[in-house]
Formats: sequence, C-alpha cells, structure tokens
Amino acid sequence: AMVVVTPDNGVNVQSRAADGQSMTNSFQQKDVDAPYWVRLDRAGNTVTAYVSADGQTWGSPVATLNITLGETVY
Repeated sequence: AMVVVTPDNGVNVQSRAADGQSMTNSFQQKDVDAPYWVRLDRAGNTVTAYVSADGQTWGSPVATLNITLGETVY
C-alpha cells in the first residue's frame, strides 16, 4: 500500500493484493498540490491513508484498505 502526492495526479492511494501483481488505484484527488503530508496507519490487515496540508490536522481517512500483510512491512 502507498499514498503519494504527485504534480500531475494529486493524491493517490494504491495497493496490490500480492507480490508481483499490478497496483490498483483506490483513491485519487487531483486538486491537491505538493507539498502535502501523507500518512498510512496499520492495524492488523487494515491500512488507512490520510493527507494533511500542515502535518498536524489529518481529518477523515481518504482510503481504508484490507490487505493481507506479514508481521513486518516496509
């Protein structure tokens, strides 16, 4: 799972179900320009993505993903 901010595509949340599979886009918001803060929180196999303009106020999640993950992820 990843959350990124890019100049052309704004905020994107992407994931893949298993190694070697293609990434799927779970969320896109084009009206966000860098610099922006991004955050992923993990609780078991649930990964929640957030974005913030200031790194202090995070608001509602932009995406919540259920992904089978190992004990350690990088």
